[in-house]
Amino acid sequence: WTKPEVRKAYKKLIKVLHPDMNGGDRSQEEQLQEVVWAWDQLKSSRNFKDQ
Repeated sequence: WTKPEVRKAYKKLIKVLHPDMNGGDRSQEEQLQEVVWAWDQLKSSRNFKDQ
């Protein structure tokens, strides 16, 4: 995957999982936190810089 593809997939997941975007449903909040954590780990790696 290229960096723009990863970023696009991340943003798509956030829209699907975020409670404000899906009618206040908080059932996927834990999965959202995992996605955000993984994104933070990826951004902090030496080979991937958020542009």
